Amino acid sequence: MREAVKRAFDAHFASYRLSFPDECLGTAAGGFTQNGWEVSYRFGDSYADCYATNRMTNDRLYRVRADGEVELVASSTDGTLPTEDDAFYTEVRRRGFNP
Repeated sequence: MREAVKRAFDAHFASYRLSFPDECLGTAAGGFTQNGWEVSYRFGDSYADCYATNRMTNDRLYRVRADGEVELVASSTDGTLPTEDDAFYTEVRRRGFNP
């Protein structure tokens, strides 16, 4: 299952020059840095939640499924909509990430 998540992640984020490191497949949660992105991940039964940050754009929360689907769950508004940002970061924390 984790290899399928990696394939979906790598295909979806190829344009960002991001790939899920092989060494991360053996851990239930962790993080990595590539090409200016910091990505934290947490595996579920058939998916991985990924919280991605980059100083050049807004923070994003994705769910990458083993069936190949990559869902943008939510993203920050870079402070332009404080109420929506509060809801976004609450969801990020609920999923076990520390923004």
